[in-house]
Amino acid sequence: MGEVKKVQPERNDYAEIKQAFAKFIKAWETGKMDELDDVVAVDTYANFSIFGESCSRDLLKKNLKVRTRKTTYARFMINNYVCLIEGNRAQQTAGIAALMSDSSGAEYAHYCFNGLFANSWVKTEAGWKMQSIRFDLLTDDANILTRDETGSFITVKGTGDLSFAKNWEPIIDKNGFYFGTRLNAICAEYDAPWYVIKNRDNIGTDEEQIEELFYKYCFAIDTDSFGLFKDVWTDDVVAYLPPLGIHDKRGITNVLKTNKSGSRRCLHMGRVKSMDVHGDTADIVMYHMDNTMINPHYTISKETEKLHIIGSRWRIQARKADGEWRFSKFFYEYGPFIEGEFK
Repeated sequence: MGEVKKVQPERNDYAEIKQAFAKFIKAWETGKMDELDDVVAVDTYANFSIFGESCSRDLLKKNLKVRTRKTTYARFMINNYVCLIEGNRAQQTAGIAALMSDSSGAEYAHYCFNGLFANSWVKTEAGWKMQSIRFDLLTDDANILTRDETGSFITVKGTGDLSFAKNWEPIIDKNGFYFGTRLNAICAEYDAPWYVIKNRDNIGTDEEQIEELFYKYCFAIDTDSFGLFKDVWTDDVVAYLPPLGIHDKRGITNVLKTNKSGSRRCLHMGRVKSMDVHGDTADIVMYHMDNTMINPHYTISKETEKLHIIGSRWRIQARKADGEWRFSKFFYEYGPFIEGEFK
């Protein structure tokens, strides 16, 4: 009897792209820029709100490598990962919650920042490569967005030290157009995965679909693309959004539009704390992974820099109808909640 040949499974494109993106983020975190050669196309187009456009991999590597202060510890954590694949192309988005610190001197110093990526990928003979990369810096803890006694948003000085990012363009806190303003790198209408990819190959499990639905909710708010909400809510949804009140699907959209009011200092990132899928319904708890919102309950220090300190959480109920998941109950709760050491 002849030898039976083993059938090689098809390459898991979704897992490959996710691993490649993690390699990109780790290279930025560690400063090992040569790692980018494996995942970024030579002629890639990159637009980062912090330092502008780069039209080659070498220029991108140069921009990402620069650190303007000694860094004894860094962590760049990926959240809200979404990737839609169609044939040999893919559109992917994710947020990062990042921290850089220096504990070598008499006084501890740190800088936390959070940003959003929207990337286009192509499949080559050497694997998946980033063809275009867009990144917007959306929150940091050098300046904190909070509310005054009237409920209006104001920006106050935080504990983050901008000496870690002297070469970066700062977040724009002035709303609307004015002479000298900078545009965001990401434009949802052209960069959101759900708009770019029309006939996706990867659908995912129920759990993955629910997680992606939450990230779609976040992306819609953060990029002012509220049309995506039509795919998020059931017709009878009820949402409790303190301090913004209790709302139905129209109220959710209107109150969050009004609350956002064009502000660029806005990024919602979540991680699944628990998810229980039972048939066509599900119960979910999502943690809000934003290390720039924990003030004043906690401040970043050498003792706390490796901890998950979560500023708030969402308790959600979801329902599946006609093959599509939607959120039917949506409750937002303030923290803080503390998890163990960052891994």
